[in-house]
Amino acid sequence: MAIDGKNVYVVWTDGTPGPYGNPDILFRRSTNGGTTFEATINISNNPGFSTEPQMAVLGRYVYVVWRDNTPGNEEIFFKRSINNGASFGSLVYLSDNSTKPINSVRPQIAANANNVYVVWSKGNFDQGRSNVLFKRSINNGASFGRTLNISNNPTTLSTLQKVFVLGNRVYVVWTEGHFYNRQIFFKRSIDNGATFENATKITNISSLDSLNPQIVATNNNVYLLWQSNLGNVSKQLFFKRSIDGGATFENATNISDDQKNSADQLLDSSGNNVYAIWDDNSTGNSQIFFKRSTDGGATFSSTMSLSNPKGQSQYPDITTNNNNIYATWQDRILRNVGILSKTIM
Repeated sequence: MAIDGKNVYVVWTDGTPGPYGNPDILFRRSTNGGTTFEATINISNNPGFSTEPQMAVLGRYVYVVWRDNTPGNEEIFFKRSINNGASFGSLVYLSDNSTKPINSVRPQIAANANNVYVVWSKGNFDQGRSNVLFKRSINNGASFGRTLNISNNPTTLSTLQKVFVLGNRVYVVWTEGHFYNRQIFFKRSIDNGATFENATKITNISSLDSLNPQIVATNNNVYLLWQSNLGNVSKQLFFKRSIDGGATFENATNISDDQKNSADQLLDSSGNNVYAIWDDNSTGNSQIFFKRSTDGGATFSSTMSLSNPKGQSQYPDITTNNNNIYATWQDRILRNVGILSKTIM
């Protein structure tokens, strides 16, 4: 979901039987703050499996990117709207996998000014080899330039990438390495994605398996959050910050503390505030936990439990608007499954 003024945009994968019987990427918009929604638009509308949609919104431009196997291999597709989501233009292929079993997966997208940035991972995943690729548009998605290899390590698996843009700086973070010995890497561009500096290795403990990095940035601060597996039964969340725009990073902080099986982490920030949310099932039932920093990530509050300990709570999400913090998650109580929401004061 994305919000711009009174416009609310939602994109999702839907497998409801249609003309092809395969999942498509569907889209709806509201122009009155979510009070009502207009008719559904089928953005992909093709015979393949269309999955993993991501969206970025900037003014009248709505950008949607997704994974699609219609050509035979898994490719990354892109469409844009130039009229606030009323309609969408022609399909753009961002990837080009000419031979099997090379596939492109997990697209991520960000936009700023006239620039659109997309990252994804491409490779032979069955053999544990892939790279993180990057493409940008400097004309609001009308066309895209050359593809850059961000990770550039053909002998190992680079994936689970994220991209974040702030002004002329573009930040990319990803997981790289062999299974059970993966590390977190970071790269930045300070010229709107035209070039990237050398990679920074965020984690450096060979005995840990680190994955699923999250990234946000505010002003000159860059914040990272990821999961590290400490043995077979302990999964902890670690946080690092940069106060010089990603040039250097401070030491890591354990955010989850004594929670022993923490996952599905997300990160958000607003001004000097940094928010972390995750789920943890170390006590038997999976619960939603939350922490915040009010000093730009220098220190964090004690852990707050948001969910009912009698339920099974997973897959949290978080967003901020001015001084309001909104958390949502999936919750199972007895046989009922629903989406719960809480405003954090």
